[in-house]
Amino acid sequence: MPRTTTGLYPSDRNWELEGKGQPHTGVLIGGPDARAKQIEYSILAVLQVGGAVAAIWWMFTQPTGWVEWSAFISGYLIINYGLSCGFHRYFTHRSFETSTWMRYLIGICGQMACQGSVKKWAADHRRHHAFSDEVGDIHSPHIDGHGRKMGPVKGF
Repeated sequence: MPRTTTGLYPSDRNWELEGKGQPHTGVLIGGPDARAKQIEYSILAVLQVGGAVAAIWWMFTQPTGWVEWSAFISGYLIINYGLSCGFHRYFTHRSFETSTWMRYLIGICGQMACQGSVKKWAADHRRHHAFSDEVGDIHSPHIDGHGRKMGPVKGF
């Protein structure tokens, strides 16, 4: 099967054409799917940071009581349960079995974190475990998608 260049940027395309840092079989880097994912994640990141800044502003400019704080704490616990037990332990690693209604419940709790769909999250995390700090690891703080070393600022 002929391999086409999939880089998003001209420097990525040159890197691939030179034969450096080819990803593992089945790992695609760049292209329209990667661009859509990059846009989706950028929008979600801006909304999350914007929401956090707005919440901090609200906390200092408006009176808060037990309703606001209990909503914050319960939301924090529910969302983190959905991510750690649901998205990570159940959907990615299948480390336990559960009923259908519980599967939906933990999926909904994890979805409240706005980190993309369950399928994308589990696929990205499985790829991360399969290719830790290698080409194709989307979570690596040490190398980019082509296997090039990143500096401390870009890795952060």
